[in-house]
Amino acid sequence: MMIGTTTYLLIALAVLVSAALSYFFYNKQVRQHRYFWGLLLLRFFSILCVLLLLINPKYSTYTYTTQKPSLHLLLDNSTSIANLNQQAQMRELLNSIQSNSAITEQFDIHSYAFDKDMRPGDSLNFEGAQTDITSALESTTSINGQNNAAIILLSDGNQTYGRNYSYSTAGTKLPVFPVVLGDTTSFNDLQVSQLNVNRYAYYKNQFPVEAIITFKGKEDITSEFAIYSGDRKVYSEKVSMGPENTAKVIHANLDAVAPGIKKFRAVILPLEQERNKNNNTRNFAVEVIDQKKSVAIISSMNHPDIGALKRMIESSERHSVQTGKPANMLSSISDHQLCILYQPDASFRKIMDALKKEGVNYWIISGKDTDWNFINTVQSVFYKESGAGTEEVFGQPEINFSAFITEDPGFDDFPPLEIQLGDLVLQGDTDIMLMARIGNIVSVNPMLVIAEGSEGKTALLDGEGFWKWRSWSYVENGDFELFDTYFNRLIQYLASNQKKDRLTIQYDAFYDGDQPIGIRADYFDRNFSFDPNARVEINIKNEESGESRVYPMSLNGKTYEVDLSNLPAGNYDFTVGVPSENLYRKGKFTKLEFDVERQFLDPDLEDLNNLANRSGGSIFYPEQVQQLADTLLTRTQFKPIQRSTENVVPLIEWWWLLLGITFFLGMEWLLRKYNGLI
Repeated sequence: MMIGTTTYLLIALAVLVSAALSYFFYNKQVRQHRYFWGLLLLRFFSILCVLLLLINPKYSTYTYTTQKPSLHLLLDNSTSIANLNQQAQMRELLNSIQSNSAITEQFDIHSYAFDKDMRPGDSLNFEGAQTDITSALESTTSINGQNNAAIILLSDGNQTYGRNYSYSTAGTKLPVFPVVLGDTTSFNDLQVSQLNVNRYAYYKNQFPVEAIITFKGKEDITSEFAIYSGDRKVYSEKVSMGPENTAKVIHANLDAVAPGIKKFRAVILPLEQERNKNNNTRNFAVEVIDQKKSVAIISSMNHPDIGALKRMIESSERHSVQTGKPANMLSSISDHQLCILYQPDASFRKIMDALKKEGVNYWIISGKDTDWNFINTVQSVFYKESGAGTEEVFGQPEINFSAFITEDPGFDDFPPLEIQLGDLVLQGDTDIMLMARIGNIVSVNPMLVIAEGSEGKTALLDGEGFWKWRSWSYVENGDFELFDTYFNRLIQYLASNQKKDRLTIQYDAFYDGDQPIGIRADYFDRNFSFDPNARVEINIKNEESGESRVYPMSLNGKTYEVDLSNLPAGNYDFTVGVPSENLYRKGKFTKLEFDVERQFLDPDLEDLNNLANRSGGSIFYPEQVQQLADTLLTRTQFKPIQRSTENVVPLIEWWWLLLGITFFLGMEWLLRKYNGLI
């Protein structure tokens, strides 16, 4: 209990005042009465209690608790532990640490299993398809509430997902003590460590394949690298490697002999006594496309928007692009599936006539120099009574857009585009992608709109400054991928003659073995309004086994999606449907066989040791578990901490003090009444 010096002086003064007042009162009245001292004491305590309430002293009490340091056990739950036959070793080490009485007495122990994600430590099954050690370290650091905590990492150190943990700052905030699982003996090993292949190739062309072969060993070896299509060898090359030549890059050019998905197998022939032969083979696939969609950009002026449009379109391997002035492009209109007309004027009249004659779809991009009087006379979908002057407008995604699946690249943060003043009037079957926004107010005018009618598909972007959008997207995201994907879907839609559909699906023709498999669907009601309450499902069938399963597709924003990453490798047919509307769409994809966790022969000692050194920990082996325990127990930074809690209580909150005042005054009154002193 602690009370300040000033308070002590006030309490002493209150005692003196109470004694003086009590003596002064009773000394004159009942000095010789037998209850003199009793009445005086009752009056003394009554006055003292009242004065104490007025002073209201505060006193502090302290409670002391001992807080143990935390010991976090991170348990590698990936299949690489099973591939290295370390499951029993892992459980034995875990039991040894958790049953060590000295450890449990000094530490609060928390265990977590991890692969790509984290889960409770009692869920170990060694079935994780990916290993993300960095994420496990970051998650442990974020949930830890103490500075005197430690991490024991039971792992082979082989990471297949995320940032390299040995250089991440996440592992340096708490000391990490890796326990190495796996045989550290060095063996000769050849591996196809990486394949670089484009996802698409074009019929009757060649496509490049880059393979990186790595070698671990202490002697020179010779082997053969080969690529197979089915059982047919389509490429081979002799490979010589050794301790001084541990990596080799092989370049091959293969023929795209037929359209469709073509599967290949890259193989480095294993050595005679090689232990891990799983990493000698990697499968890959290429989708051979019969032809690209050809897009023409026609403009009578030079503008940075032209270059931005061209680079955006060329970012998709499915599209080719050609640019030119109206007079130069007129003769080749029929060679293109889509023409982009940039700020058209009267010089585009013959172009518009040719587009209508050949039935080629077009996309108009307007700006401050656009001749709207000309546009209003050569087509009947978009009409604008333009006035003098320009204004800047932002793009606002329209939630009811229904032609195809889109993902907002961040229009809220994009800079404004410049347009001519005037109201834009739409006629016919139109679908708005973006509305024009002035400041924080969404106007009645659309900015980006598509239309579909008997003459084909058209689109309008009313705004100059497309290059600003693409540049801003790069600044915000570090690349153009999200932005280019958004507008290439528009290009893909406009370059196709496929009609608007109430149910559309989006998927890839093939997925690598370690790649997430996501299939998305967009469903609209009969009025082409997005329906968030529909029951959308997908039926997946394995072509080889004939086994099929039905999965519900879950709503994510404005899209229905399903994650099929747990499917085994193989060829699959699928049907996405809305049974209540009898709407179904079919597709097929291939999942390539590749288990990244089976590529490892031994633990990654270098990265584990680097992690331990950078974090202030030490590396250990399974047979050194007692040394690990001794290290934890003897380090001064892992000692229990005694914490004190101060509780400040004002005297006025003491209810028994009020009760005391009542008692003393009551007893004094009764004694005086009984003895006739009142």
